[in-house]
Amino acid sequence: MIQNLPVAGMTCAACVTRVEKNLKKMTGVTNATVNLATESVRIDFDVNTISIESISEQLHETGYELIIKKEPDNVDDRLLNREIDIRRDFFISLICTLPVFSLSMGLMLSPVSEIFPISMNVLNVIFCFLSLLVLTIPGRRFFVPAWKLAMHGASDMNTLVSLGTSIAWLYSTYELIFGEHSGHSQHLYFDSTTTIITLVLLGKMLETKAKRKAGNALQSLLNIQSTKALKKTIEGSFIECNASDIVIGDILMIRPGESFPVDGIIISGDTSCDESMLTGESHPIIKKIGDSVIGGAINIDSSIEIQATAIGSDTVLSKIAAIVKEAQGSKAAIQSLADKISSVFVPLVLITSIITFIIYFAFLHASFNDSILPTIAILLIACPCALGLATPTAITVAIGTGAKHGIIIRNADALEKAGNIDIVAFDKTGTLTIGKPHLQSILIVNPDYNRDILISYASAIEQYSLHPFAQAIIKECQEIMHADSVQEIPGKGMIGIIQGHRIHIGNLSWLSIQGISFAEIQNQDIKQEHSILGMSIDNIAAGLFIFADEIRDESIDIITKLHQSGIRTIMLSGDHPDTANAIAKKIGILEVIAGILPHQKLEKIDEFQKQGHRIAMIGDGINDAPALAKANLGIAMGSGTDIAKNTADITIMNTDLYAVIKAIRLSKNTMRIIKQNFFWAFIFNIIGIPLAVSGNLSPTFAAAAMACSSVSVISNSLRLKKL
Repeated sequence: MIQNLPVAGMTCAACVTRVEKNLKKMTGVTNATVNLATESVRIDFDVNTISIESISEQLHETGYELIIKKEPDNVDDRLLNREIDIRRDFFISLICTLPVFSLSMGLMLSPVSEIFPISMNVLNVIFCFLSLLVLTIPGRRFFVPAWKLAMHGASDMNTLVSLGTSIAWLYSTYELIFGEHSGHSQHLYFDSTTTIITLVLLGKMLETKAKRKAGNALQSLLNIQSTKALKKTIEGSFIECNASDIVIGDILMIRPGESFPVDGIIISGDTSCDESMLTGESHPIIKKIGDSVIGGAINIDSSIEIQATAIGSDTVLSKIAAIVKEAQGSKAAIQSLADKISSVFVPLVLITSIITFIIYFAFLHASFNDSILPTIAILLIACPCALGLATPTAITVAIGTGAKHGIIIRNADALEKAGNIDIVAFDKTGTLTIGKPHLQSILIVNPDYNRDILISYASAIEQYSLHPFAQAIIKECQEIMHADSVQEIPGKGMIGIIQGHRIHIGNLSWLSIQGISFAEIQNQDIKQEHSILGMSIDNIAAGLFIFADEIRDESIDIITKLHQSGIRTIMLSGDHPDTANAIAKKIGILEVIAGILPHQKLEKIDEFQKQGHRIAMIGDGINDAPALAKANLGIAMGSGTDIAKNTADITIMNTDLYAVIKAIRLSKNTMRIIKQNFFWAFIFNIIGIPLAVSGNLSPTFAAAAMACSSVSVISNSLRLKKL
């Protein structure tokens, strides 16, 4: 069983590693993946071995809380509540910090001292009290988790902040009470203590707000579905009901401007629908009686009646949302670097700070004050928060952005792989062409049969197939006959018995193997780009069905753009080589492998991979399933309604080939952003730690830098919203 649940208590990359490690050690848990950006974990476990309650209890013992709820987790609401809590603590801390900081700085100036003729002793007592309030009220969100982890011999960002601020406060309080110049010591750091907590809270508040922005694409997707509907009663009238009360088979009225609450089929009326939030296609789609509608789409023109066919988690929108949510929680391979570093980062920082203090105090004979300040600065600057957010925030934003444009990315690895592709292989029908071939003409080979008989026999066989050629033939038939013993040979053709006659219909190479020749085709004026099916009756050639399929308007431009990007293009088609080559020549593809079966496409992809190429396969998601699965990156076109069955890495919800370019560009941009995030996460530490060790970085500036590092990483990731 797989569950996605929120986890409380995680603050940095070290927490991610620790939670995953603890969960994976549990008997019955097969895998666990934590997403710091959404503060959640995806757990794969055996319910017969361990319960989710037991997992929660065991995780609680390590200092983290697994939040189990009956209702679905709303990440946006959870992060909003967290942001509100942090904002409250921030303002409490700010109110206490302002007088401490301003008076501490201001009293150093004589004019201010004259305005406030209060002894330093009294002021320092007030500062001590106010800073204690900051540590115990707003600061509890750092101290409590740090203490829990300490009880288990662990540490994280909270440990660093807690140690840094508590050491500063305790030292200042000691100096205030027992110092050589009690009450007048210049080595008191109450202002630093309060300012550090305030700055860290400010960073956390901005970080949480940015996290919400990073993940709100998924929530926007879920919010487009209507929560109310007009349901038809037994008497024939319509009453308003909640979408959750709709059952399959209910008849609903959808008025212009309303969104569909569930998936359904139109039973009355014609209209046009806006499916842009689901497919990325901006133009309205004409819908008539018998057409399917998707929950979340918007009815534009007129009132219609639909019959519900899918509700709740079975709707296309819910399936997409589930895939997007799972993908946002997945990990890219590049994240392993951050995990390895974060697992040892905090302990190394603690050791470094202790060694620094010992060197200053014992070997350089510096004062306690001069020894403790670099120690505190090291604890504050060296926070692994940004490191833990570098990858998941970029992945979350990228996958959400893709979903808004009708590009459904199944996992983080797909984003990583798409950026490294050097060959793109296209299926022809339905990918480079419109995919709705029409029957251009019928060439009668055997004069014993006329056009009507050939259409009738072919339709009787093809009614059992979903192939576009089959549908084109069936459209030409007024009344479909019955056929027996129908058998479909994938990629080749079909066989059946009609009124005692044995019928073969399929591609010419397959028919030739069956001993059926169509030599007459060589003498006919048939355009190369046309597709041909042959038909035999009782093993004698009877006729040729000639199909035409339009090339997509954007195909030529897409191929040109891929070539300009240095990506090699190939056509893999089951169609006749002459047909495939003719279309490839028109759109600019130089390499064509045609006349091959689905399993042969897989073999060709394997050949390219063995040569060291990284290949993407673009097909229809169903007929090309083996090739899509074998390719380094599988991209399925226009398979939104079959998204749950589709095993492609990326599914394009519409039929716009430009979405392929967008997906590749999004992937490359994501990997670039992740690398930039790692730079920002490391640069603060690379510059800050040496400065702190050398005594050239104050604790206050260290806290500010720590807050800036996390905010800069998330802000950089949010740039991916612009596709």
